[in-house]
Amino acid sequence: MKTAGIPCLAFLGGISTNYNTNFVGDTKPEWLIAEADEFDRSFLHLSPTIALITSIDKDHLDIYGNTDTLMTSFRMFAGQLPGDGTLITNKNLLNARTWHEKQMYYHISEEADYYLENIRIIEGRYHANIRGKLDAENLQMQHPGYHNLENALAAAALAHQAGVKGPDIIKGLNSFTGVKRRFEVCFQSAATVYIDDYAHHPEEIRATIQSAREMWPGKKITGVFQPHLYSRTKDLADEFAQSLQALDELILLDIYPAREAAIPNIDAHMLLKKISLPKAAYCKKEELLSVIETSSPEVLITMGAGDIDRFVRPITQLLQNKR
Repeated sequence: MKTAGIPCLAFLGGISTNYNTNFVGDTKPEWLIAEADEFDRSFLHLSPTIALITSIDKDHLDIYGNTDTLMTSFRMFAGQLPGDGTLITNKNLLNARTWHEKQMYYHISEEADYYLENIRIIEGRYHANIRGKLDAENLQMQHPGYHNLENALAAAALAHQAGVKGPDIIKGLNSFTGVKRRFEVCFQSAATVYIDDYAHHPEEIRATIQSAREMWPGKKITGVFQPHLYSRTKDLADEFAQSLQALDELILLDIYPAREAAIPNIDAHMLLKKISLPKAAYCKKEELLSVIETSSPEVLITMGAGDIDRFVRPITQLLQNKR
């Protein structure tokens, strides 16, 4: 919208590196763009004209209790749309196929209302063409990560339905430099790449690791993970273990409690026992820098939604000094 010159207000869930803020505003906006949040059912306070649902992952069970209630809440969100509104959903969301009269689907590879064609990686960038209801050539994503490519397609579908033209959509996506803590490449040398990511859910962790393997094939991947919430760790322990096993090496920190009190027997050691990875170890936060300093990571990823972001600058400095 901004690239196309369409006045808008935007409330983002992260800091845009293009603007160094999570708020973009015009004095006379024609559109309000908001990242909806299912936590505490806050997205049910929104009444969108166009809505996009990218995924429905099992999360926030401290609020919903079970996945059926979570799914019901997402369906209620879709029901907030007016009859002439538009719902756009990921084609993989099979349970959300018939939630609105005017519903469209996107998919990164299968034919859909919006899909990608001729995906390839050239010099660390994804290149592709958008097909379906929008024919747009030469998408070149500066920001790495397969999930980010999928999100770019979703954004294209949303913008197109809002009236943005194809050339402006491509220009906007190609000039997008990313969001802080979303597969953010903080350091890169011939020997080491360091990525920081907000990933704190098993599916996010899986996508982050998969993207790193695609970008740097054959490289050893070391992950530093700080679990977020005792309840989430308890509810998704098996899923966390499965996702983290995709790493070559794991450094596991203590659970960040956020808003919760401790739950008996739920801690990093419990999670570590479920992970069948030869090189997986528990680490206290105060020892993390020395552990990294004595290792030789090829691709290093810090992941979590707690205070692990405080290590980004010292880790980056450490790696710069080791060059």
